Amino acid sequence: MSSVKKEPPRFHIGDWVKFDYGPKKVSAMIVEDRGLLGIQGRRLYRVQLDKELGEASTFEVPENELETELPPVRLSYEVKYIRPDNTNVWHASTRKERVLKGVKAKGAVGYTTAFYEGERADDQRYAAVQVLLEVDPHFDEAAFAAAPSFMREFADRARAIADEMFLSRHPRARVEHTKDSTD
Repeated sequence: MSSVKKEPPRFHIGDWVKFDYGPKKVSAMIVEDRGLLGIQGRRLYRVQLDKELGEASTFEVPENELETELPPVRLSYEVKYIRPDNTNVWHASTRKERVLKGVKAKGAVGYTTAFYEGERADDQRYAAVQVLLEVDPHFDEAAFAAAPSFMREFADRARAIADEMFLSRHPRARVEHTKDSTD
C-alpha cells in the first residue's frame, strides 16, 4: 500500500491571495479550505473576489494557482467640526487614529452629528467625518515617523476628503482648520 504524503495547506481562512482572472491579477480572500478535492489530489480553496471588482461571488481555485497577497491597509483619520456660535464658521481639527489591516473601504466612510431635541438641523454645532486612506500594504509607521512630510500629506488628503463630505451637508459653512499635531 502506498501512502501519499499530505502537504500542510499554504493558506488559511482569512488570508488574502492573488491569481490570474481573465487578463489581469485580482485579489481575493480565502473563505474556505475545501481540501484535497481537485484533479490528482490538488488542494482547492473557496475564494471571494474583491468586491471593488463588482463581483462578490465565491468560487474554487487550486492552491497552485494562488499567490500570497498582503491584506489591504488603511490609515484612519477623524476630522471634527465645531461651530462655537451661530455664524457659519466651523473650526476643524484632524486626528490620525490608527492603521487598519484587511479593511477594503476607503474615502469618507462616516459622518456623525448631534443636536439637542427640539433643535433644527441649522442649529448643529458639532460634526465628525471618518476618513480611511489607502496606503501601501508594506506600510510601516516607523518609516512615516522618519518622513513627517508624508504624514502631513496624508493629513491634508484626509482633510480635503472630509471637507467635501461636510460641505455637502453644510454648503454655506466656512471651514477653518486648526493647527494639528499632524502638521
